[in-house]
Amino acid sequence: MKKTLAILLCLALLLGCAAAAGETAEKTYLATVDMNGAFQLQCALPEGYEIEEIESTGATYIAQFNADGDRPMLALSIAYNELYSGVQRMNELDAETLAMIEDSFRAEDDVDISYTETAYGTKLMMIKEVEGPVNYVDFYSVYLGYEIEIVVISQNETGLSDEQIRMAVDFLSELDFAAPEAETVSLPEGGKKFERDWAIIGGLAEIYYEEEGYRVTLTVDNHDGTGALWQYSCYYMENTDSLLSVSSSRTDFTINPDTGDTVYGDTVYEGIDEEGQNTEFTIDADGCLIWKDGHDDAGAGLKFADIGRFEGVWRNEAEEVEAQFMWNGLSEDEMFYTVYITRGKTDGDHYTVFLMNGTFDPATGKLAAMGTCTLFTRNASGEYESSEDGETYDAFFSMMEDGRLLFETANGIELEYDLMGAQS
Repeated sequence: MKKTLAILLCLALLLGCAAAAGETAEKTYLATVDMNGAFQLQCALPEGYEIEEIESTGATYIAQFNADGDRPMLALSIAYNELYSGVQRMNELDAETLAMIEDSFRAEDDVDISYTETAYGTKLMMIKEVEGPVNYVDFYSVYLGYEIEIVVISQNETGLSDEQIRMAVDFLSELDFAAPEAETVSLPEGGKKFERDWAIIGGLAEIYYEEEGYRVTLTVDNHDGTGALWQYSCYYMENTDSLLSVSSSRTDFTINPDTGDTVYGDTVYEGIDEEGQNTEFTIDADGCLIWKDGHDDAGAGLKFADIGRFEGVWRNEAEEVEAQFMWNGLSEDEMFYTVYITRGKTDGDHYTVFLMNGTFDPATGKLAAMGTCTLFTRNASGEYESSEDGETYDAFFSMMEDGRLLFETANGIELEYDLMGAQS
């Protein structure tokens, strides 16, 4: 997998195929196109080509690349289409949708349409004129809901040569779609141990490192229909091995007894901490988070246990397996994760769901879970029937260095998951 979406780099190579044979044209870095944070395009063009940006918004990007002489001109169009909002790659489109796209191209010209795949398995549609000189070749794909169209256009009457077309296909075979790498900010070595989730019965503290400091969000449910939310901006104090707040806020809330919804009231206090009102977070000899609140000593006597950071939805796309983690400590008398593991497509003929409860062990860095499996099968009337197999299953989860989730079972099965989104 390449580090970034390298469409324009590949396109630059495509343009270079019209340069002098036997020589590699010098590449000049020109620009980075950020598609509303969804992905990035980096551009490095052969010498002599110039980029002309025509339109650039969060949802569209249109540009053309020009060169002197009769070398091909290249047009690039990227546009978000709500119709494909749930489409990761063009490979997911069914035959009916592909036929609809093909018809839209055939309505304009008499063209031949074929398909190729990149070295990374992404489908590309290739549209080529049937009769006369080939004045253009159009390449089309879909990624993260965006339609991406790349048109190579001849600048002379003889059209594009077979060699130019062949080389265009060769270069586009190296095309890879990938989300941009997240910018990393160096984390103080001594503060790394704070950046996780911590819990008591009825309370949760979430600590994240952002920019040059830490954000602490702490929620306590009193189990009497009331509670409070604290938020802190902190920095790491090396001499005391602690986090010290710069600003603090507290907002009380109530729980609607009929709906269970949280209703926030007025903010009790908010702003920069005055001297003597700073809140401090430390980790004691037992590995628990200690909360020394500088405003009203709300953390007195509380010790928050390390529960890792698992809550959210994780997925292994290749194996069609999804794992959903939910923390129960805010509403239950015991602190544990509920884990749902779904194997297979939930709209298929059959799929399985594992329901497990699990606890985290900071010493091993693993969340051990145990539960049962239910098989769902579609019957002749199209409804799903469920059956349990009566077995008890064990699973172990841990975090990998690259931020993915590792799933292990007692019989040696291992799967790696990507985080799809936080559980709301």
